Amino acid sequence: MSKARGGHVVPDVQPAKALRSDPAGEPVPHRLSLAQVLPTITFPTIGCALYSEGMPLAAIFELLLGCGAIGVLVTLGVTGGRRLLIALAHGVLALAGNR
Repeated sequence: MSKARGGHVVPDVQPAKALRSDPAGEPVPHRLSLAQVLPTITFPTIGCALYSEGMPLAAIFELLLGCGAIGVLVTLGVTGGRRLLIALAHGVLALAGNR
């Protein structure tokens, strides 16, 4: 309902509800964090710098792939993705021929 105040009609406005929240009622954090954006910027920069210094392109890809893989594994381990981490370890061992 609207209310008249001093000759003006002022609508009653309800506060907006949160779009999403977890079961505890706390808001969901932003979709992108610094940990997700920073490698997107730094990896190509490091690759360009190494290429301009004369490093072969295949070696650059191997180096950056290894860095990315280590980052993924550390993130999974820290965030509690233990089952996924174990599955990835089994996959790596199977690819390496140790299993």
